[in-house]
Amino acid sequence: MEDWEIGVCNKVTCIYADDIGSFKGEFIWDDSPAELYLHCDPDDPKERLIVKLAFETVFRDKDR
Repeated sequence: MEDWEIGVCNKVTCIYADDIGSFKGEFIWDDSPAELYLHCDPDDPKERLIVKLAFETVFRDKDR
């Protein structure tokens, strides 16, 4: 399997980890470090895009 990555807002890169079966990255949430897990099929670009956009929507709307 190739190295798969998903880039999300604020320059966060989530890298696919076989051992957990998800993309994993670290980012800042409310001034605290947090881990992000994006679970989707790494071979399906449409599914990866949907998960990316869903997280970005939640992240941008978190202050509301």
